[in-house]
Order: sequence, then C-alpha cells, then structure tokens
Amino acid sequence: MKNLNWPYRGLSNYLQPITSGHLVVVGGLHMSGKTTFLLNLAYKFALEGGRVAFFSCSEPSKNLQTRLLRRVFESQLKLEDTKDLPTDELDELNRSLYELKQLTLDIVDLKERSIERTIEVAAELHHSRGVEIFFIDDLYLLSGKRKACGLLKQVGMTLGIVFIVATKLKHSAYRNAGKMPRIEDFEGNGSYLAEADTIMLLHCPPDDWSGSYGIDKVEITLSRAGGVDVDFTEVLQFDWSKAVVND
Repeated sequence: MKNLNWPYRGLSNYLQPITSGHLVVVGGLHMSGKTTFLLNLAYKFALEGGRVAFFSCSEPSKNLQTRLLRRVFESQLKLEDTKDLPTDELDELNRSLYELKQLTLDIVDLKERSIERTIEVAAELHHSRGVEIFFIDDLYLLSGKRKACGLLKQVGMTLGIVFIVATKLKHSAYRNAGKMPRIEDFEGNGSYLAEADTIMLLHCPPDDWSGSYGIDKVEITLSRAGGVDVDFTEVLQFDWSKAVVND
C-alpha cells in the first residue's frame, strides 16, 4: 500500500505516514469521541485513495453510514427528510452520495464478535476488494481481545495491511474521569499493547463537554509513536452534530 499522511496537522507533524503493517490503538472513556474520530480518519484516508473497511462491533452500520453522510454533506439532515429538500440541496446530497460510493469505504457489522473472525473477514476483504486499512470499533467487545494486538500485528505484517482499533478503558479509569487517561488505564494495565506502533488516548474534559450536539475540544494524547513512548497532546475540534473532526 502507498504511505498515507495523517489528515490532521498536529498529528502529521509528529507521526510518520501510515504504512503497511502499522497497528494503531485508540483508547478513551465512553463518549470521548472514539467512533467519531475513527470514522473521520476512515473517510479522509479513503479520500486520499486508501482502500478502507470500518468494522463495527456495537453501532449498526446504517447508523454509521448516516453519520458518514452527515460528515460528507455537513448538515443535520435526516435521510427521511430528503423529499422536502429544495432542488439545489437535493442535488448536492446526490453528488455527495455519488462521491461516497466512489470511495472504497466498506462499513461492516461484526455479528460474530471474536478477534479470530474479525481477522478472517479482514483477510477476505483484502483479497477480494483490495482493502488495506481496517478500522475496528470497538475492540473491547470482541472475545480474545487480550491477544488481539499480537494477532493483528502479525496479520498486518504478513498481508501488508493496517489496523486502527478503538477500545474502551477499564472500569477503574472512570474514577478519574476528569483527568487525562494513561496507558495504565487500558485493561490489563496496557500489557497487551506491546505490539502497537502508535497509541492514542482521547479525553473530552467534562468542563468543555456541552452534553449537547455542539462543538467540543477533545484532547488527543500520543503515548506511543513509531514504537517509541512519547507524551504529546493535540487538541481537535469535534462537531458532534455533523460528525466532523477538525484541527
């Protein structure tokens, strides 16, 4: 696969382009923006010519497709309201739908929630559709998750593909919900993350989180980059109503 730069300046300035065999782990508490972040990354990588698949373990694929459409159309449009749209907006929507369909961006419901089955589906899509970048949301819900990173890294290196996975943190991390999470907040104190090339932790400070569909600042801390432990934080803007993440 061709190398792809990270689509956000603060991350691309610090991280090397994503390349074959790369394994990225994104952690965060519930409602910290993991799915929104991954969905935006998937869309942006696909726009750059990457062949992408997004595996959902929890949210139905139809919901994710709607969120992705909002990301493309950048509106609060409900699909059932399309018949009431003015002609120019309907034309814009149809163009967005057409452009979306031209991308290799498959959204897949993982009905059998095991890391072994996930790898099987990834291998099938790689061979049949040429998919090279796989997003997994939410690793926490898959059986076999403790050995997941080792398996994903091995498969990624063998097939020349990339895995970007999101996972919740362990329950005890909620006691410090107002503080920036750490690697120790991953299940098993993060010991199963040994194979990860990049580790990101998302944190939406309670004081900044509006609890509505507004725009919030989400802190993204790099705890590992290129296999080296680091400590670097970038702040991104999350527009929840449009499912958009901006610098």
